[in-house]
Amino acid sequence: MYPVDYRSFIEYECDVAVRDKLKIIVLYKAAIINSINCPDALKNVGTHAAMCYRENGQLYWDYAAVKKAFEDAEKAAG
Repeated sequence: MYPVDYRSFIEYECDVAVRDKLKIIVLYKAAIINSINCPDALKNVGTHAAMCYRENGQLYWDYAAVKKAFEDAEKAAG
């Protein structure tokens, strides 16, 4: 018999990633980083970045911020 796990697939995968000490990048589809939207397991782990910026009331994709998040995660890993 297998044990029952009531976590969602996302919660499970986040817990496994933290447990295995993987490089974690949390990207927010927004202009600000709002950790309320982040799974609990990742709130204080990894590199967090907003994928958009606001200019003249419009949202635009922020490629540079996403690229920097990957670079920062790589540097943090050693």
